[in-house]
Amino acid sequence: MLIYISGPISGIIDRNKKVFQKAEREISSVFKSIKVDKLKIINPVKLGYKLDALYCAFGKKPEWADYMRICIEKLCKADFVYLLPGWGISEGALMEKYIATRLRIPCVENIKELSKFIIGGHK
Repeated sequence: MLIYISGPISGIIDRNKKVFQKAEREISSVFKSIKVDKLKIINPVKLGYKLDALYCAFGKKPEWADYMRICIEKLCKADFVYLLPGWGISEGALMEKYIATRLRIPCVENIKELSKFIIGGHK
């Protein structure tokens, strides 16, 4: 099962890292409690740091579009999108939500919704 976390990053101190990390912990906790195997969580903040390191090696800095390209690639493989608070005011998260909806990838806004989908066997 692949869960993609979507939420505001740009313009937020430390890229909203703590909020994304908290979401990862909550998602992991739910999966452990209902004993679902093979969980993978895609955290765009972590993807961003990896992209920074890659570009830095070439003396460059990624642009917003570069981050979005790598995130959208991962999003397209997700089983679910977990939307963080404030996603509706983030240009990137709005784009991710639109793409997920068009690709029929379920989007949830809280752990209870995600749990219901997983327990109910939805995809």
